[in-house]
Amino acid sequence: MKYTILLGKSKFALESKVNAALKDGWAVAGGVAINDSYFYQAMTKFEIGCPVKVQMATERGWIDVGEIA
Repeated sequence: MKYTILLGKSKFALESKVNAALKDGWAVAGGVAINDSYFYQAMTKFEIGCPVKVQMATERGWIDVGEIA
């Protein structure tokens, strides 16, 4: 899995970057953050053959469940 954070100086600038990334196979991860008048959006992208660790939340914390290739 790949991970990146997009940055925009305005809401509209970020929307344009997010829409372009979505067309390229990226997915949003979480909500938009705003800090010092900048807009941020985390994005992830799964690639074929790139293993992904699967975890589950429990009362004691996160436990490993397996891996998806």
